Amino acid sequence: LASSGFTREIAPCLDQARTENMSGSLLVDLTVTSTDGIGRIRDLGVIKADATAAGLQPCLLEAARRVHFEWTNGDGESRLRYPIGLKSAP
Repeated sequence: LASSGFTREIAPCLDQARTENMSGSLLVDLTVTSTDGIGRIRDLGVIKADATAAGLQPCLLEAARRVHFEWTNGDGESRLRYPIGLKSAP
């Protein structure tokens, strides 16, 4: 659920990357928390990024903070890693 919400929210960031001809890859670490049946991405860190892709981090962090989703498995926190591949516009 967190990753599908994140994928939807980062779409404008990926469009920006294509417009700016960024290419390469990033690996991000997402910290997901849930309270009272609502999950959200609390934090995002870039674990690994190609030089041109690293400039996307501020947009990704802002997008991650907008992600909210229903979570019925109790309160808690978990982490997941999310790979992002960038291709420059043709």
